Amino acid sequence: MASYRGARIGQREASFEDVVRELSVSALDAFFDNLKDEDCLTSVRLVCRALRNAVDGSARELRFRVDNDVGDQWKAGQLPSLSRWPRCTSVRLVHAVQVTDQLADSSARLLLLPFSGMSLNARQRITHLTISEEKKRPLLSATSVVALIAQRLPGLRELKLHRLSIMPADRLNLCAMYDSLQASLPHLELLTLPSYRALKSIEILAGDNLKHVEAYCYHDYAPLNFKILDSLAQLDGLRKLSLYQCELSPSAHHVVSRCSLQQLLASLPASVQHLQLYDCGRTSLATPFNAAIAVKLRRIISLDLSFEKHLTTTSLLLMLRKQ
Repeated sequence: MASYRGARIGQREASFEDVVRELSVSALDAFFDNLKDEDCLTSVRLVCRALRNAVDGSARELRFRVDNDVGDQWKAGQLPSLSRWPRCTSVRLVHAVQVTDQLADSSARLLLLPFSGMSLNARQRITHLTISEEKKRPLLSATSVVALIAQRLPGLRELKLHRLSIMPADRLNLCAMYDSLQASLPHLELLTLPSYRALKSIEILAGDNLKHVEAYCYHDYAPLNFKILDSLAQLDGLRKLSLYQCELSPSAHHVVSRCSLQQLLASLPASVQHLQLYDCGRTSLATPFNAAIAVKLRRIISLDLSFEKHLTTTSLLLMLRKQ
């Protein structure tokens, strides 16, 4: 019996690269996912052009580390365009620029370079963006770069600002940032902020689009005060609110400058259906909920609470049953 040596294309035997090119999109995606699980995407891309194209064609998420060399790489034509990854919809930008006096004003603009040379249609494909910074590499003008990126990526649905050590909290900068987001991102549904102070003036984004707001307290342990509650209360289209490491007052009469759990719940927009509070310090149910708060809480579909002690989701639901 003659031995089988492989399929033939025209007058030649099919090569490995021919086989890769003939794989379906679903097969390539499954292949990509397996390579990702094994943490060997980079090495496989170096094997041959067919594998590089296969990996690049299935990549949906990309991470770019932006350091001091990015500007020179872009000028030398060594910085790849995002157009190389035609199905990428999610990008993570890591600010790793060592800021000097010469770079103080331009370091944030380096974050825009990965999107250089892309057509409007290609930029509209990016729907998820995360911006973070490496330790001791602060992004000095976060509100400015957010405004610039919003103009460059009009298709964003999720914008996450993670672990930024410097987030200006003055009303002028925040209003400028939120005005830009409102004007440039008509489909924005999720916004993640690295500071509670940045929640001031977020009412500019009120409307039907913004569905989920997340806020962390990475570097400045600012309390959740009443000005912030006033801003959140005006987000009439908000469906989900997630707060991490916010300092709540143990009771409604404890600290004037810090709101309590009861006051937070009372200020929630009626549209909120999902509430998450994680690592929010000490609190209690010593001050009972009034009827208005109880009615508002009964509209919430999911409730996830994590406090230092005593208060859990179960204990809060038991309290509601007594109302």
